[in-house]
Amino acid sequence: QDRGTQGAGLLGLGKGGARAAGGTPPETNGSVGKNQYVKHVKRKCASWAITRPGNTGAIVLAGTNINVLWNGFGGECQNQNSGDPIVLYDKTANRWMISQFTSAASAAGDYYQCVAVSTTANATGAYARYGFLIPGKLFGDYPHFGVWSDGYYMMAHLFDSAAPPNYVAGAFAAMDRAKMLTGAAATMQLIQDPLAG
Repeated sequence: QDRGTQGAGLLGLGKGGARAAGGTPPETNGSVGKNQYVKHVKRKCASWAITRPGNTGAIVLAGTNINVLWNGFGGECQNQNSGDPIVLYDKTANRWMISQFTSAASAAGDYYQCVAVSTTANATGAYARYGFLIPGKLFGDYPHFGVWSDGYYMMAHLFDSAAPPNYVAGAFAAMDRAKMLTGAAATMQLIQDPLAG
């Protein structure tokens, strides 16, 4: 069990080791909505329907690759299932925000932060999908997100593609939440801070 499903008698994703969910470290991440719990482990996602009162539930999506969200979207977000997942429940909008990065450079040498926002409160329903380019052909590792009324905010560590990769700067980014909630074209503004590590 994990904290998101504790008390509901539900087994968490990746039982039997992180390798069952796609590798190590497990990069476990989860969020609780009004009547669902969504959990990501490495490259896999799962969702449970939670019934309250009584705190009972049942799995409705089990062990699915995260990049399935980008099927039909094209590009690296559809083709890669790289991990470092984030799932957040946007309480004000009653929506889900799910993200993972691309960890292999595209043919042009670019990396992306893939972000999907549900079009309804149903975590297993339709999503508006985005592939935000990380500028400068840099890889945005270990991203973390926050939800605020005026945007989705992200922090990541930027590395160049040398072997071994070299740390360049901290990245701080804001995404246009209002447009993403309507499924409209949206932008991400990113600044670099070489002192942030």
